[in-house]
Amino acid sequence: MAFSQAISGLNVASSHLDIIGNNIANSATFGFKSATASFADVYAGSGVGLGVILTAIQQNFSDGSITKTNRVTDLAISGGGFFRVQDTNGDIFYTRNGQFNKNAKGQLVNPQGMVVTGYPVATINSIPTIQPGSSPAPIIIPIDMNEC
Repeated sequence: MAFSQAISGLNVASSHLDIIGNNIANSATFGFKSATASFADVYAGSGVGLGVILTAIQQNFSDGSITKTNRVTDLAISGGGFFRVQDTNGDIFYTRNGQFNKNAKGQLVNPQGMVVTGYPVATINSIPTIQPGSSPAPIIIPIDMNEC
């Protein structure tokens, strides 16, 4: 039994090192959120310790520092939320990385070419208003709009 306890400890230590390595490797990546590991003891019915297990990998979604990039298409989220992006197959993904560009159609896209989507806005009585019951659609920035 002592051997399996030691192996369980080595296995979770390895997993923890993987998480730490991922945090270090991606620390300079825009929109990256670090992760932490949670561990738990494993006991037999008799109360004898059997080792340890990795119970969860928790993402840190707290605000990071917002840095001005001087690119008009870069965005940031403060507080809760994600950018909703859609790939060419129609699959939906969520990201906190606000590093965007315009494609040839004027759509806001991430570096992987996924289109940023949001709820359409209509001007009602001179007030921009989200259309009730609408589905998310690609965010389009007019091609002729000057870069500020």
